[in-house]
Amino acid sequence: MLFNVLGGDDPSEVTDPVMSTVRSVFPSVLCADAGSGNTIVLAWAGKVDLDAAKAMLASAPEAAGTIAAELSKLLRSPGETAFASEILTDERSDLDIREARVLNAIW
Repeated sequence: MLFNVLGGDDPSEVTDPVMSTVRSVFPSVLCADAGSGNTIVLAWAGKVDLDAAKAMLASAPEAAGTIAAELSKLLRSPGETAFASEILTDERSDLDIREARVLNAIW
């Protein structure tokens, strides 16, 4: 799974809770800072470390080669705080409010 999170300058606001939630389901989670407060989150159902993920990107089809190479350069393991955040659920999520604060700070 791969998706973008607009988390702004404070990872604890949106990015960390999202990564913590994803990690509660997927055992392997990596990320890449994409600039402008965006973080690309990658998750796998099985164990995948940083080197294995970079190898997968290196073997991407030619049509995706340029973006895969750029993503590989940015790919990293999340910081210690990423998985310490609360897990968001259908019953317990204020993600809309968190994201509104991020957007308000950006604009």
